[in-house]
Amino acid sequence: MIDSTSSENEQENVQKFQEKYLYIIGQRTDKLEQQKNNQVCKTYQVQLGDITDLEVNHDLGVPFIEDERENLQLIQSLSEQSKPIIVIDGVIFQINQGGIARVWYSILQEWSNSEFGQHIIILDRNQTAPRLKNLKYWLLEAYDYNHSGKDTRKIQAICDQLQASLFISTYYTTPLFTPAVLMVHDMIPEVLQADLNQPEWQEKHYAILYASRYITISANTARDLVEFYPHIT
Repeated sequence: MIDSTSSENEQENVQKFQEKYLYIIGQRTDKLEQQKNNQVCKTYQVQLGDITDLEVNHDLGVPFIEDERENLQLIQSLSEQSKPIIVIDGVIFQINQGGIARVWYSILQEWSNSEFGQHIIILDRNQTAPRLKNLKYWLLEAYDYNHSGKDTRKIQAICDQLQASLFISTYYTTPLFTPAVLMVHDMIPEVLQADLNQPEWQEKHYAILYASRYITISANTARDLVEFYPHIT
């Protein structure tokens, strides 16, 4: 039997959250069709059985010890009390410890000290994400540009398990369906006409097309983003 009162309360909480943070929540629009001439195709070749196993076992390719398994169960339990859920991929802390990582560390620090942090679950790539109070962590294997399509499906499997309302990547990873916000730090490769066929910039291109909303760290970056991607909102 469904507890209608509980369901109504949950819907009310989600509505209140959306009203408060509406500036970063939106439904995905299909930008892939808008930029066919500059489209990068991802290969999502991974057996369906693999994803089923991931959803059942919660391992996602990482061998967990018993304490870590209990922690994942705790995360799912806590997430039920903290809806809506925002999944943040801490991949930048694995890839690079430079300026972008420092920016994200500062942002996560701020969020950990606010009620917003109650809604956050961080994907911890190979135990590289900084540990901050009030934030919850989901251990995930290291990111590999050679298997970005499979990684995308893993991210979606996690978002599905947690019933995530929003996905935010610290560096250009994407799910399959969950709405996403993307922070763009610069458009230097595009401005300088670098080799955009490099895997890193291909993933950036795909992430820009996929995102529902955008954040930039400067007005110049915002202008460059609109110049190179005129069809995005």
